[in-house]
Amino acid sequence: MIYGYARVSTDGQSVDPQVKQLRAAGATHVFGETASGAKRHRRELAKAIKALGDAWADTTTPHGRLMLTVLGGLAEFERAKTPPFPTLLESSEMRG
Repeated sequence: MIYGYARVSTDGQSVDPQVKQLRAAGATHVFGETASGAKRHRRELAKAIKALGDAWADTTTPHGRLMLTVLGGLAEFERAKTPPFPTLLESSEMRG
């Protein structure tokens, strides 16, 4: 089974496009919610983590440490490839 998690921050947004992409990528069960990323408790995220099983949620196990390492690497990659905000702003100002 392949799990997915979709989240948007505000009520004016919809998880539907994310859910559609997750399903297209093969997710068979998708958890979705509207919740600020700053919120500590996100009900659907907790359900998704629980569905993965204890080994993936427990960072003291080899599987848990691997997952934490992979997710950290992906986050670092995303930060590195995204230009800083002022660069994006300057770019849009140059285009008019």
